[in-house]
Amino acid sequence: PGINGHSVEVRLYAEDPLNNFFPSTGKIHYWNQVENNSSSSSNSVQHIRYDTGVVSGSEISIYYDPLVSKITTYDSTRQKAIKWMEKALRSTTILGLQTNKEFLLQVLEHPHFYHSQLYNNNNNNNYFRFTN
Repeated sequence: PGINGHSVEVRLYAEDPLNNFFPSTGKIHYWNQVENNSSSSSNSVQHIRYDTGVVSGSEISIYYDPLVSKITTYDSTRQKAIKWMEKALRSTTILGLQTNKEFLLQVLEHPHFYHSQLYNNNNNNNYFRFTN
């Protein structure tokens, strides 16, 4: 069988993009993600996957990686997978810590990213100037 479809993965970190991505530590006061409920009428769960171990009340400490969740989306085209990721991030709530969520949304919405005009060897910081 051949390759079928496209996926996008982001890493939601407890970090501050406005402070050179310095880690943010403390308690997650509230965590909410798109629910993977088979009885749900939404087909979001078919397109969005969270790999996380956090819940409301979890601690992000200085002793561990500040990764909150890996989020992966899938669909038939890259653009559709990107749209699912935008929906996943907008539907994810984390309170109590600074995260890179808004930065990730800015990357996803950037025309160079959306139209596949970025490459791994492109270290040009002019593409993404995070603003709050």
